[in-house]
Amino acid sequence: ALLVRERAKKMYRVMPYFLAKTLSDMTNSVLLPCLYGAITYWFTNLRPTAEHFGKFVWAYYLSLLTAHSMGLFLSIAIPDIQIALLLAPSVTLFFMI
Repeated sequence: ALLVRERAKKMYRVMPYFLAKTLSDMTNSVLLPCLYGAITYWFTNLRPTAEHFGKFVWAYYLSLLTAHSMGLFLSIAIPDIQIALLLAPSVTLFFMI
């Protein structure tokens, strides 16, 4: 609603809004998970090489991205919240296997 109202007033176009929203969301979707992964990697005393650390962070980030995508997909595929709460754990468990 905010975007539509501000676009009607010709305050800005969609691209600056999209870029600003994407950059602000990157803190929660990229920076914090990578920080958590880095802390976890070194505290669990895994292999202390840059190559293995990079592989770990990459795999960790991909798994988070997949889980986030699965949540978005299920929220679109199952619009009724009661049914979604019933089916989402089963569907997620099926894809983990």
